[in-house]
This record gives sequence, C-alpha cells and structure tokens, in this order.
Amino acid sequence: MYNIVTKKTEDPTEEFSGIWVNTQSGSIWLWADAPILLGHTGDGRMVRGDVFHADFMYEEKRNRQVYKYEFEYKGFPLLVVADVTTNAFLGTDAVISFGEEYGRVSEDGKFILAQYGNVRLGEKITIECTPEIGSMHVDLIVLTYE
Repeated sequence: MYNIVTKKTEDPTEEFSGIWVNTQSGSIWLWADAPILLGHTGDGRMVRGDVFHADFMYEEKRNRQVYKYEFEYKGFPLLVVADVTTNAFLGTDAVISFGEEYGRVSEDGKFILAQYGNVRLGEKITIECTPEIGSMHVDLIVLTYE
C-alpha cells in the first residue's frame, strides 16, 4: 500500500499521484492534467486520505461476477473523489454508499462526487455495480479530517 497523501510546504507545479496537501497553507490538490485546488483543511487540521479499489468485470458465469465491494471506514468524509477507468463497459452506474447512497459514476475520468443522500456515520463504504459487458475499475479516494 502506498501513501495517498503527499505533504509538502508548497503548492504543486509538476505531475503527482494521489492528493497533495500544502501543510503551510492548508491547500488540498488533485492532479487532472494540471493541479486542481480542491479546498483547504482549515484550522490547522490534517487530512487523511483513504483509497478503496473496486473492479467490476463481466463474467459469463454470473456466480463468479462481483457486484458489491464493502470497506471499513471510520470518520466523517470531507471530500470524495472517484477515479474511474472503463474498458468496453456497459452496465449500471457504480453506486457509492456510506450507509445510504452518496453518489454515482459511470464513465472514465476523475470526479468529485456530489453528495446525493445522507452519510450514515460508522457504516461501511460500499461500491455496487452490475456489469453487462467489459469492465470498470474504480479508485475511491475519501478525504477525512484526522
């Protein structure tokens, strides 16, 4: 496992992976062909980045197909980013839930998830999808105040 949060005292100027936190200013960055400012940590609080991976691949034998991933999560989500890669994919949206539905993604790219519903504190994170053709890979990055 790698550390998803890079902590530096300056803002990013070159490509990086994961999340970049400027510990001096509190700014939080994501790279998407350029550095994108996501927000600030505020009040000197530090941010933890948890990464969850889900692979949804169509299987001829339905009993081998994975439709749901569950992950332990402790905290209050500050920001949720989904990095989605598809390969000739046809199927339902990937639904992300924190006890109740939080957001959905369905195509390639990096997305800040808009919160559709409530976050039930203390619940597992689930990612659900039903592939009909091809595959979808989801990297879910959840930023949480420590």
